[in-house]
Amino acid sequence: MGLERFEAGAGGSFKQLRGLEPEHTTSVHFIVDGNFRRAVKRFLDQEREMIRRKRELQLEHSQLKRDADES
Repeated sequence: MGLERFEAGAGGSFKQLRGLEPEHTTSVHFIVDGNFRRAVKRFLDQEREMIRRKRELQLEHSQLKRDADES
């Protein structure tokens, strides 16, 4: 079909079941209230690290990786 890219959406758990690898996504928002903005930043800093570790684990156990290694 000539597609160069397929965006399967954020998240990784169910994408691997469909043969897709987890990909990093970003979004940009501006929060006006400084106190709320700092609270959101703290949460996102923690979440970002958790997601990075989870993605690494998912890629380590990737069926696509195993298939390529066996070839």
